[in-house]
Amino acid sequence: EVADEAWLRHKMRNDSFVVDLFQGQYKSKLVCPVCAKFLVSISKENSSASDVLESISQSVRVKMENLRLAEVAKHRFHRMFRPSCSVDSVSPSDVLLCFEVLSPELAKERVLVLQVQQRPGVSSDLHPPGTAPRGLCKR
Repeated sequence: EVADEAWLRHKMRNDSFVVDLFQGQYKSKLVCPVCAKFLVSISKENSSASDVLESISQSVRVKMENLRLAEVAKHRFHRMFRPSCSVDSVSPSDVLLCFEVLSPELAKERVLVLQVQQRPGVSSDLHPPGTAPRGLCKR
């Protein structure tokens, strides 16, 4: 019984197009002949993240609501796109990264998505009251 549950959880964690792509098991993918990266091209002006996600969803056969789109700039996650956001401001040198989040139905348990953002600077919480740097003081 424990082994069955462990195997089921292993399959749920690893049953994704991301694993398929990185393990070379996904058979119909769009690959750039120059850089060998998985590609989705959006040619319309005023494209939204929804347009990109829809195209990827059709290519990899994953529900659009289970996909997330992020912009990576200078080797860091720069921002996460809501479906209604425009992607026109993305620089050609930046990378759009798409990943899959399991639905509760697929995971067969509650799925909690957390977004953590690091901001440079020192939190005023780390200073004794009245000694916080002025730039961080909320007065």
